[in-house]
Amino acid sequence: MGRKKAAELKNEAYFTDKNYKNILFTDFVEDDELNWLYKHTEAYIFPSLMEGFGLPGLEAMSHGVPVVSSNATCLPEVYGDAAEYFNPLNTDDIAQTINAVLKSKPRQSELTTAGYKRIKKFSWKKMAKETHNVYMSVFNV
Repeated sequence: MGRKKAAELKNEAYFTDKNYKNILFTDFVEDDELNWLYKHTEAYIFPSLMEGFGLPGLEAMSHGVPVVSSNATCLPEVYGDAAEYFNPLNTDDIAQTINAVLKSKPRQSELTTAGYKRIKKFSWKKMAKETHNVYMSVFNV
């Protein structure tokens, strides 16, 4: 792994000090390793406070991973009913929401199914066409 930022090292030290298990801190990972991580995870947790769009959660959905996400900014609009949401400023809510999903195989299955449906609404080709249409409308073509 590459060089870690001071904040990442501080977080890792905190979790180690608390003796928390099964938390993996990574730097950049290659595609093969990323695919392995998705295949061997029970849920993708996205505690973001600010996002422009939220591609990481959609990527997790495309791998069949249930998404547990912050309810901040655009994320509920992007993920719709294909994610379970928490308030990213409330650690109790974060923990309770993650636990609820991890303890419920039926809910994980529902989120996985909804995720596969949700990602069909997004594609690079569709985005390119829509962007092109906006440009053409601006230029009155």
